[in-house]
Amino acid sequence: MAKELGVHYVLEGSVRREGNHVRVNAQLIDAIEGHHLWAERYDGEMSGVFGLQDRMIGQIVSTLSVKLTSSEQSVAAVPETTSPRAYDTLLQGWDHLRRDSEAETATAAAFFQKAIVLDPSYTRAYASLAAANWRTSVSSWDFSRRENASKNLDRNLAKAMEKPTPLAYAISAQLLAQQGRYDEAFAAIDRAMKLAPNDPDNHVSMARVLNATGHAAEAEQQARLAMRIDPHPPKATLRMLAVSLFSQGKYDEAADTFERVIEKKSDLRADYATLISSYGHLGRTDGIQALIDKYNKLATSFLGDSLTVQESAFEWYGSAFSYHRPYITRLQEGLRKAGVPEEAGTDLALDDYFKFMTLTKGDLSVNRTIKVDVTEAKALLARGVPFIDVRAPLKYDNGHLPKAINLSLITGLLKESLAKVAGKEDEVAFYSHGKHGPYSAYASAKAIAWGYNYTHIYYFAGGFLEWDDEGYPLVIEVRK
Repeated sequence: MAKELGVHYVLEGSVRREGNHVRVNAQLIDAIEGHHLWAERYDGEMSGVFGLQDRMIGQIVSTLSVKLTSSEQSVAAVPETTSPRAYDTLLQGWDHLRRDSEAETATAAAFFQKAIVLDPSYTRAYASLAAANWRTSVSSWDFSRRENASKNLDRNLAKAMEKPTPLAYAISAQLLAQQGRYDEAFAAIDRAMKLAPNDPDNHVSMARVLNATGHAAEAEQQARLAMRIDPHPPKATLRMLAVSLFSQGKYDEAADTFERVIEKKSDLRADYATLISSYGHLGRTDGIQALIDKYNKLATSFLGDSLTVQESAFEWYGSAFSYHRPYITRLQEGLRKAGVPEEAGTDLALDDYFKFMTLTKGDLSVNRTIKVDVTEAKALLARGVPFIDVRAPLKYDNGHLPKAINLSLITGLLKESLAKVAGKEDEVAFYSHGKHGPYSAYASAKAIAWGYNYTHIYYFAGGFLEWDDEGYPLVIEVRK
């Protein structure tokens, strides 16, 4: 066991609980020398379980002659909660969160909420709930759930930062990186690492920020260090290693690692897209169509668009707007080599319309267009301004604004199709999923790049979800 894990000492034991009574049998083994350093039995009540834990930590540290850092001493000395039930509930939540799927993330969030009910001052529970919110907000699942998760993330993270744990700093770093605030993100993850250098999740978070800023080789080192600490890593760690390898052009290793991720039943479309791109770069054709079919099945499950080269520039494990552009280009090139279609609007290069866009604290805006709220959108619709719904056709059919025209950003928004709706001097409004769905911003920027008068372009950032929240009328399409 020590050889497999790469360690000198092994602590093994058992825990038995009967009612409120708990008994821990523990033994510390020197695996190199092959003998026991000590064996002990601890008895106590669940109400005093944290004191029992402190006694065990103290004896292990003393036996190994380990010197704890000040931050480690503070963690050991002051429990984050005085409620054993809250602590137990939180650990159950993490068991589900590490399984890394949509359903398991929702289950984990329910456990974290229960832990907060048991101890409303338990800041690690708020940080854990924020971690579940963040995972949902950047995943390729349903946009309405992503929108709700983004709203809850801000609230729960703010609560967690009242008495910040390493986890709170790590989630803050991910959010800051998603918003393009990389200096602040590095400062936050550095703080998390100093407080908990042996937490593998902190190294995964650091790898994510490093990849986003173009430092894939360093990200690979962090991912491998996380695996050194946790030799049986969850999908999130393997995924980060695979992304780091892919971004360096190590396509064989990346493909092998992504295959391991998918074997664990991944439900993230980006995993399949990046594996397909890896195969494309390697000139492999076997298995590509099956992966495309799986991607498209996942997309259809939440009424999204099929796999295209273009969409990979917008969504790659979350918003790709501020992500290191050469890595996005690498992704797209591999998809093209794999035979994935480009789809609509690719007469423009990314920089042709990205130059009209600005990311401010996570919100995309389109320079010089008129950003409108839901009340203004309703008034524009009433006076006959054409509204273009740039969501996928299945989303549009499931409910849309009255008289809105569907031109999916991915498959339908062409220079020619837009010209049939509005002339270059006419008023036109774009909307998509909601505040955290960037597609209407991309559509507005494309219109400007095609020569449309920016003073006549309306960007309804709140989109379908804000309209629906206000209880305004919707149209549902029934197609034969």
